[in-house]
Amino acid sequence: RRVFYTGVYYKDEDNNSKALHDRIFYSQPGRPDTIPTSNWVDLGINDGDVFIGLTSFANRILAFKRNTIYILNVTNPSPMGWALENVIENNGANSKSSICRTRYGVVWANTNGCYMWNGQGLPTELTTPIDVPGTWSSDFTGCNISVGYDSISQQLVVSKTALSNSAVTDVDSLCYIYDMATK
Repeated sequence: RRVFYTGVYYKDEDNNSKALHDRIFYSQPGRPDTIPTSNWVDLGINDGDVFIGLTSFANRILAFKRNTIYILNVTNPSPMGWALENVIENNGANSKSSICRTRYGVVWANTNGCYMWNGQGLPTELTTPIDVPGTWSSDFTGCNISVGYDSISQQLVVSKTALSNSAVTDVDSLCYIYDMATK
């Protein structure tokens, strides 16, 4: 019954634009377009990193930065009852397109691998079947990574995308497919 926002810009009393990239704002219950400036959560303040994206799974908010993931338990209807459940260091996402929610959990990919968090414990690495050391890293260094999920075939697709407006050529095109059923 709430909406969570990150990467917020707002105007202060003097009409100056302010950016709050380390802050997660949340709406009033049942009112997704009402976001008081006092409704916020700070995670990883002054760490030099910005929030890339947010997603939810199992009454948790997963807040992604480039190098860190914060798992916030928002089961309690009152923000005073919310708790930071876990901080996953040295892992994160470079873009919103590299984060995907599936029926099995939240999946994301970065240059280190592809991971899934199913609502419990630590994430599972899905790239372990790729047995050549450095293959994943060399395939995805210097590009954006997109992750998608086809619920009918239960397949996860991880592909390379262009960093800017430049097109990825056929030579640079690359795609990994992970079948959730067969692993």
